[in-house]
Amino acid sequence: MEWYYEKNGSQHGPISEDALKALIAAGDLVVSNLVWREGMGDWVAYASVFPEETSFGAPQRAISDASCSGLRREAREALSGNWWSGVLVTFVYGLLQQVAVAVPFLGVFVSWAIAGPLQLGYHGFFQGVIRRESVEVGTLFKGFERWGQGFALFFVTTMIIVFASIFAAIPGGFFVGYVISDSSARPEENPFLLIALFAAMMPAVLVGTYFWLRYSMIYFIANDNPEIGVLDAMKQSCEMMDGHKVRLCILSLTFTGWHILGFLALGIGMLWSTVYMLAAFAAFYDDLRQRESN
Repeated sequence: MEWYYEKNGSQHGPISEDALKALIAAGDLVVSNLVWREGMGDWVAYASVFPEETSFGAPQRAISDASCSGLRREAREALSGNWWSGVLVTFVYGLLQQVAVAVPFLGVFVSWAIAGPLQLGYHGFFQGVIRRESVEVGTLFKGFERWGQGFALFFVTTMIIVFASIFAAIPGGFFVGYVISDSSARPEENPFLLIALFAAMMPAVLVGTYFWLRYSMIYFIANDNPEIGVLDAMKQSCEMMDGHKVRLCILSLTFTGWHILGFLALGIGMLWSTVYMLAAFAAFYDDLRQRESN
């Protein structure tokens, strides 16, 4: 039985069924690539034809070098031919958030209502890029098909991060209050004010970053498992990131220079640096998936 398959928008084949499965196993194709053989009415995703082989943990494109430089290189290679699509998706993503906030009286509620679904679509776009799937700007809006899941993921994790950060800042906050209440000098002239502010802000930043790292994979996980519950997605993210938080933190920091250059380029360049970073994050996620399957 001979099969044809779609890759990067082009038709390939014919090849045998074993050869087709070998491409999936090697990561040269992913389960969402379209396949067809004689007798079928239309092209369908590989996952529809071989559902028993496409459960969570099915192999994706292999990441050969999981170092920061290797993940950035994987991102650049995947973005070849997709840079402008990524920039446009990032621009629309940011624009929608700004428009939502500007809605009179209801801006905060509207922005919270769309944030989670947009995150699903935004992360899904870069998952498709890294896996060499056909992606388009419309991918950004696919998260709204699972609005409830996206909203719940965003709401729960945001609340945890915010309240954990506030709790961590409380001791330093008392210090700030004590310094301000000191009547011996005006607050801005008190030499301990900066120390007190640092004592309040630094723990909040560290704790907030820690919890962000714990839950950083939830949207990627949800895209691979559309029916997964919020708590299960959070649990899987925590398990995946166990022992890898420092790796992701360092990877994030390696883009600092790119963000600075983007800011200096009238801020427009940050669209490109953000696209670059999100593609590297998607590669980081697929590397974690690969490690779990080995």
